[in-house]
Amino acid sequence: MDNFYINIGKRIKRLRTVEGLSREKFGDLVGISAKFLYSLEAGKKGMSARTLYNIAQALSVSTDFLIQGESDD
Repeated sequence: MDNFYINIGKRIKRLRTVEGLSREKFGDLVGISAKFLYSLEAGKKGMSARTLYNIAQALSVSTDFLIQGESDD
């Protein structure tokens, strides 16, 4: 299960950095602290469905993408 959170965190960090957003700015955008965002990106913590949804919306991706990664479709 640990890899589950690590993989989500890697996707969030990659997309956030592509957008050129600092942890502080992105955290403000989605309503979480930069410290909590760091924990998410490092795969050290999970998040609520609402936080997952807010992150996905801010990054213009689906929650499914954040959870599962690239699809084969």
